[in-house]
Amino acid sequence: MIGLALDTSGPVGSVAVVDVVDAAGRVARVLAARTIEDGMRRGVELFPAIESALAEAGVRARDLGLVAVGIGPGSYTGLRVGITAARAIAYASGAELLGIPSCDALAEAAPAGGGHLAVVVDARVRAVYVAVYGTAAEPTPRWERSLGPEILPPAEAAARIPEDALVVGDALAAYGASFGA
Repeated sequence: MIGLALDTSGPVGSVAVVDVVDAAGRVARVLAARTIEDGMRRGVELFPAIESALAEAGVRARDLGLVAVGIGPGSYTGLRVGITAARAIAYASGAELLGIPSCDALAEAAPAGGGHLAVVVDARVRAVYVAVYGTAAEPTPRWERSLGPEILPPAEAAARIPEDALVVGDALAAYGASFGA
């Protein structure tokens, strides 16, 4: 099945056309990808990025079987733009629509192993979104969310993170001292 994945929840947006291999949405390979780096211009640049990625992959919108979209937490305006675009494309193409928490997508990109993972995202209001994951071993090692996402001041978020956790996310750049970075 061919899928379109997009995320506009953060300061950088992304679009990808992917070959999806199972009902859980596992990606076999990325056929084309675009990054939208111009902040709040993603509303203007989103559809050209989608069109360009579809063209590069040789896929028409009506060929899509799945449209996946990041549902936050993140920028309210960015989320509205991305979710509305995903809903419109899924409706027009007859594709299944799947919302994916953005913290879960970041966790999926981290190597699963023992211990814990914490995803911390800058909420841009002197606070961070934090989600904590533990390792689930069945059927293959993967991260399973045990806390959040929730919005907290950086020091409070850091206090909720287990000591053995690998910490990832853009909040480290702004609040690294709170997270021991």
